[in-house]
Amino acid sequence: PLYHLWDHRIEREGREIRVRIYTPPKVADGRLLLFFHGGGWVLENIDTYNSICRSLARYTGCRVASVEYGLAPEHLFPVGLEDCYAAAREVYLHPEDFGVQSHEITLIGDSAGGNLALVLCLRLKAAGRRLPRALVLMSPWTDMTMSGPSYAQRAEIDPMLTPDYIRAVRLAYAGGHDLRSPDLSP
Repeated sequence: PLYHLWDHRIEREGREIRVRIYTPPKVADGRLLLFFHGGGWVLENIDTYNSICRSLARYTGCRVASVEYGLAPEHLFPVGLEDCYAAAREVYLHPEDFGVQSHEITLIGDSAGGNLALVLCLRLKAAGRRLPRALVLMSPWTDMTMSGPSYAQRAEIDPMLTPDYIRAVRLAYAGGHDLRSPDLSP
């Protein structure tokens, strides 16, 4: 059970970005986990990650803000990244609307969301902006070139994440962009 659950909406380029806020029964003062879901930039959303975000809120005592960014192939790179940046900007500029303090924001992401969280943190650093309190990356996708040995090793462990599947997801999200770009391969 949560004390409060609500959806905040952010306007960006004629679309709404939904950010779901989870408030646990006992709140750690001013802390927020800004969460970006996984799914290879083509699957999943804040509804499919609902139980994970509820658990995060309950067990950490922090508010959780889960961002629903635009998915490929309808929204090619960098739309999803820019959606996440817009959500982070909203939270950082208006922390009182979320019941948090801007110096108590942690970026957290799973898989593709780990990539987005890391890229956002690097962008904040490059712009000389306030950095998050912490950065939590759960199996982040950090190398879109697929040049490391882990891609071949992973194919033997997980039959769902085959190299062909990963290449298809990568193409759906990145299109023809340079895969070595730090916004794709941080």
